[in-house]
Amino acid sequence: MAKFMGALGQILGSVGGATFSHNRGGSYVKRRATPTNPNTLAQTDIRGILATLSSGWSSVDEMDRLAWNNWAAANPSTDSLGNEINWSGHQAYIGLNSRLLRAGSAALPQPPITSGPAALLTLAATFTEPSDYSIAYTATPLAAGHRLLIWWTRPGSPGQNPNFNQARLLTVTAAAAASPAVGFTNETLTANQELNIFAQIMDASGQVSPVLKARAIVEAGE
Repeated sequence: MAKFMGALGQILGSVGGATFSHNRGGSYVKRRATPTNPNTLAQTDIRGILATLSSGWSSVDEMDRLAWNNWAAANPSTDSLGNEINWSGHQAYIGLNSRLLRAGSAALPQPPITSGPAALLTLAATFTEPSDYSIAYTATPLAAGHRLLIWWTRPGSPGQNPNFNQARLLTVTAAAAASPAVGFTNETLTANQELNIFAQIMDASGQVSPVLKARAIVEAGE
């Protein structure tokens, strides 16, 4: 890795086999890394969903495409830094419908006609080794057609505090489900591990509420 001072100011990104970036010590260039491409089950599912929706968009008629464009313009998204992002109609179609497909629902050819759901009021999570969980929430039960999306971060030490962007989907409840959501993780947990839990309500059109976060310490099993 070599540091340098760009003649045209700060340079970021990759060109050819070189990647330009910066840190506290200043700007630097390093050999461009070739990203790995692990075919996990979750990644395979997501790729299949995106392929399905890309194909589905091609069959959406012009009136519905216009409706998606109008909906996207009126409903900007927010990135991890709190900045507003204006989706295209195509991005909105894929964004909302990918949630529906992951939850086992059918994709919708037309955009929502109502506003998205309100945030949860409370969220509390209990995890017990080796893999049990119980996640309580209010208001309960969920409204008709509403499901709860529950995300979590990998088990970690007390010093770790991952955010929502690092979380992965743990479960999706049934529509109009009542608290608590109970189940088993696909990982073995050990006592005193700390977890971040995130939950949001999804309505029947794929719109989601703001994320609510809870912290949980894994309890020792009996």
